[in-house]
Amino acid sequence: MRDLNAERIASAGLTDKNLLVYLEIERALKDRDPECALAKLGEEVSKTADRRFKEILLSRRLLCCRRLSKFGEAQRAVRQMVVLSQRTFTCP
Repeated sequence: MRDLNAERIASAGLTDKNLLVYLEIERALKDRDPECALAKLGEEVSKTADRRFKEILLSRRLLCCRRLSKFGEAQRAVRQMVVLSQRTFTCP
């Protein structure tokens, strides 16, 4: 939870549902179950349309992949983060 303090939650504008999803993922990480967290992250990243929440999920996915030495998946997460950030800064 140290990565997502109250100020960041407020500035991210997370819904209650998204916050609960995030806390569920953090619980799996705290319980030393990164496989479970990674599965949940994959599911939620594909479902969410909220750009800011997707950024948060992708950063957590990168962490899980690194912990599990799944470097190919980590690279995919980074690519998704880059694509997402490019969409943010693209001019019409």
